[in-house]
Amino acid sequence: MQVIKLDEQEVKFGSETHDQYQSMLQSLGNLESRILKIHATLDELIEQKKSLHAELLPVEQKFQNFIEGVGVKYGSGKLDFVDGTLTIQ
Repeated sequence: MQVIKLDEQEVKFGSETHDQYQSMLQSLGNLESRILKIHATLDELIEQKKSLHAELLPVEQKFQNFIEGVGVKYGSGKLDFVDGTLTIQ
C-alpha cells in the first residue's frame, strides 16, 4: 500500500469542496422535507374544501327552497334579512 501526501492547496480545495457538497445535500434534504409538508398541508386543505362543499349543498338547497316558498306565499320580490322585509316589485 502506498500513501501519498497531498499538498496544502489540494487538501484545502478538497475540504472546502466536500464541505460545500455536504451543505448543499443538507439544504436539498431540508427543502425536500418542507416540500413534503407543504404537499401534506395542501392535501388536507383540498379535503377540507371537498367536505365543506358537500356540507354546502344541502344548505344551499334549503335556502333555495325557502326563497321559492316565500315567492309562492308572498310573490316575487327582494328579501332583506337585516330588517326582515320583502319588497315586492
